[in-house]
Amino acid sequence: MIRTEYIYLSETDYSEAFLFQKKKIEEIKNGGSSNYIIFLEHNDVITCGIRTKKEDILAGPEILKREKIQLIETDRGGSLTAHGPGQLVVYTIFDLKKCGFSVSDLIKRITDSFALWLKKKGVTAHYDNERPGLYVAGKKILSLGLRLDNFITYHGFALNLNAVPKGFSYIIPCSIRNCSMTSVYLETSVKYDIREVSFELYNIMNERIRAEF
Repeated sequence: MIRTEYIYLSETDYSEAFLFQKKKIEEIKNGGSSNYIIFLEHNDVITCGIRTKKEDILAGPEILKREKIQLIETDRGGSLTAHGPGQLVVYTIFDLKKCGFSVSDLIKRITDSFALWLKKKGVTAHYDNERPGLYVAGKKILSLGLRLDNFITYHGFALNLNAVPKGFSYIIPCSIRNCSMTSVYLETSVKYDIREVSFELYNIMNERIRAEF
């Protein structure tokens, strides 16, 4: 099984993180022997996936500028989502051919890992195939969107940990109307150390990735 490396970047600009992912993809293409799970936070940003409907953006440029929320078009799957401080973003750079996984295999292993971690904190979350993500009593706590480059995945997952990014107030997330968001903090009234959580999640993910299904 190919090795999976842990990387923690702390708070990182979205565009910088995108370039970092591309760098890791090139390393794999050039014979690198590792996959990567990258943990970080972003500043406030709304990102547009390839299926974004412009009418799902509910605020004009002047409001977003006032709120200091960037609006960035991306090449990932899905529609609109938001990132911001207090949300743990997890980018998964995986060579699916070397792993012997399909995209759905990887998504299941990673979302199962989040659900297991949440369960340990007393939060029960369920995956919704119709509206991809993890939900707690109907409220979304984990979003996801991936893309492939020669069977190498990038982009990834976002867990509302200590906060729900304020950008969600200005969009229809994933084109899902009346989509309520929650966070681990709202469910538990506990503030979490993001780096510590990243280690815990990495250990669970590494175990699930290595598991035989």
